Amino acid sequence: MAQNNETRFLTAQDGGKPTEEQLEAQRKIRDAVAEAGWLLEDLVAPSREQSLALTKLEEALMWAGKAIFKP
Repeated sequence: MAQNNETRFLTAQDGGKPTEEQLEAQRKIRDAVAEAGWLLEDLVAPSREQSLALTKLEEALMWAGKAIFKP
């Protein structure tokens, strides 16, 4: 289903005050993503591939936050 521009460009600020459940979900996901990042830094040699993997974790955290706080 296609989004219209009225909903496509909303941000977390448009959704009002976050609930405790939303904040807890964000904390849990952030902790899991951080753990994966630490494992990548500890177990994978510095390389372009490692850098891309870390970037994708940052991206996953961003999209998770967008989904959690979607207005």
